[in-house]
Amino acid sequence: MKYIYITSDLMPTYDIQEELSAKNENELTDFVTNLVGNMLHEFAVTIRTNLDSDCSVYWLLTNESESVERFNLPNAEDVEPETYFEIAKKVLSNIKIEMSFFDDAKYMKIAFTSESNDIWDYSLLEVSSSLCDYVNPSFYVFGFHPEFEDTIVTQGYSEGEFDTGILNDFDVDSYGGEDILRMLTGVSSVMFNDSFYQ
Repeated sequence: MKYIYITSDLMPTYDIQEELSAKNENELTDFVTNLVGNMLHEFAVTIRTNLDSDCSVYWLLTNESESVERFNLPNAEDVEPETYFEIAKKVLSNIKIEMSFFDDAKYMKIAFTSESNDIWDYSLLEVSSSLCDYVNPSFYVFGFHPEFEDTIVTQGYSEGEFDTGILNDFDVDSYGGEDILRMLTGVSSVMFNDSFYQ
């Protein structure tokens, strides 16, 4: 069985956010497209390094009709980063890139699979601590945890440490159930089933 996990929208590192804010309108599209390619590559490599080299990784993007499109990301160890730039360029060619791109909470969610649902502590802490070139190491992960049966829960990670979430205080009312999915634009419970990605 494969377990599905979905991140909150990933953000660039603070240094890159500052660089982004200094760009003019003419520079924005190319800068954001290259940045997204780098972010997808870095996150996919980091996930596969710390979880499973064969795990599937998908870029999830909420389109204008509020439905979610998914793009399978190739194994980052087998391809050059340029492949990720091409994916980003193709996908973003139909999107008007504005300064608020990363604030819209609809463009940078990642879904990934694992053979285990026991990755919440060491593995995902390692993912968070390993990010820093392009992806801000602070994000939330949503999925099923072995101690909470069929309830979708969330846990935040920040620079290799636990942030707020289910592992901090085991409060399923605050960090579990359908209500927490409101934190994820366009994401529903059906997206935590492997069949959604086939």
